[in-house]
Amino acid sequence: DSGSIQYLTVEYAGARLTNEDELNGIAFQGVGSGTEVSYVQVAYNLDDGIEWFGGTVSADHVVVTGVGDDSLDWTDGWQGSLQYAIAYPGVSPDMSGDPRGIEADNRDGDNDKTPFSAPNVSNFTLINSGDSATQQGVLLRRGTRGVIANGIVVDWATGLDVDSSQTFTNFDDGTLRIKSLFLDNT
Repeated sequence: DSGSIQYLTVEYAGARLTNEDELNGIAFQGVGSGTEVSYVQVAYNLDDGIEWFGGTVSADHVVVTGVGDDSLDWTDGWQGSLQYAIAYPGVSPDMSGDPRGIEADNRDGDNDKTPFSAPNVSNFTLINSGDSATQQGVLLRRGTRGVIANGIVVDWATGLDVDSSQTFTNFDDGTLRIKSLFLDNT
């Protein structure tokens, strides 16, 4: 239990520490399920809006706007949930080379490492800003598992992209489920 984060807005945060290391608006580092996260907004952040690095924390009623990289990102075995989220990346002069609505990973370089990232993500809307740098609305890769359901993904170059052999294995065996998505993309 890391306490409670409710009715929080994080604006103009993030910093580039090196060319490979930047700070997210909110980074959950192995945070547990006893933590309450509700009604949170990240706006105009230099890097990712919110990123989960492992842990089991869940969040609901999340808004991410105007970020320079991925709006929502997870890796390293995150097993919480996200419900009621809206992301609109905006147009940023500091946009990364590969911004996405959702970037979902298990573990880079070790895609079958346990515990697997396996969050339940539902009731979300990802609307692209029209910035030519933006790529996928949802990218599922590197062995991620979980449930992606009840989403709207609009105006991205690619709405849904599933990569990596372990991710396909997870889809085939039912540990990654994608259902009820509305995709309207180029």
